[in-house]
Amino acid sequence: MKIIMNIINGLFILSRPKQLIKNLLVLIPVVFAGNLLNWPKIESALIAFVAFCLASSAVYSINDLIDQEKDRAHPIKKSRPIASGVVSPHVAIIFFIILAVLSILISFYVSLGLCVVISLYILLVTSYSIWLKHKTLIDIISIALGFVLRILAGIIVIGAVFSPWIIGFTFFFAFFLASSKRESEHKLHSSQGLTAKRKVFAHYTEPYLQMLTNSAATASFVVYFIYAALDISHSLFIISVLPVLYGIYRFLWIIRSKEIVSDDPIDLFFKDNLLMLNVLLYAIIVVAILYVN
Repeated sequence: MKIIMNIINGLFILSRPKQLIKNLLVLIPVVFAGNLLNWPKIESALIAFVAFCLASSAVYSINDLIDQEKDRAHPIKKSRPIASGVVSPHVAIIFFIILAVLSILISFYVSLGLCVVISLYILLVTSYSIWLKHKTLIDIISIALGFVLRILAGIIVIGAVFSPWIIGFTFFFAFFLASSKRESEHKLHSSQGLTAKRKVFAHYTEPYLQMLTNSAATASFVVYFIYAALDISHSLFIISVLPVLYGIYRFLWIIRSKEIVSDDPIDLFFKDNLLMLNVLLYAIIVVAILYVN
């Protein structure tokens, strides 16, 4: 019984529950399309969220399966379920198949469009784990596209109007987060002399990664500003650019300073009270402008 409980606990950790917060992006179109009080739309978006959680957990297991040897040489990642031997490779493969199939079946129940997006996401992230993450720049673009697919899923399930500006912002902001993660990893690996480095780091330099991060940060803000300025139906929406501006450059300051040391953007976010308050302020501003007459 203890062995079974250890495996179950290992599978739970393998699914990376903390990372599932990224799938909340699926719900964003509900808010911006003015459907926050429309239960049928919310229900469809929540089902899509669950499908994406299953899909992302599935591909995380494949990623850890492929990286198990490298993880064993890492001071922190060596405790991951597959690398530590808690979950066997065979169990991990079965886990991947079950979750992937469930996510596709659930998405098909909602709509064919969502099913296509979920399938593309699984294909993209699996390809990333096997090959794309070793390719300079393509690795960061692949991560950003994964975030775009989440937004597309939310747009599709509620039948919202497609906005190239919100898609553009999502891509550049995700690119910003991914490049900042690479930059932080590069610094940590260099300073700690880790042997289990990403292969792609052989082709990255710190100045180049900083340039990518800076460029993506600027592009994110510019695209969001255009998106907010073009919303003629809500003239006050332009106010929302202020917390976006602060959030982007606050995050940039954090990764460049040494006050919070981490290579995980989610860890950085939850360790900084000002960032969390800023997101709350942004949410209040958006809801007030879009829903309060």
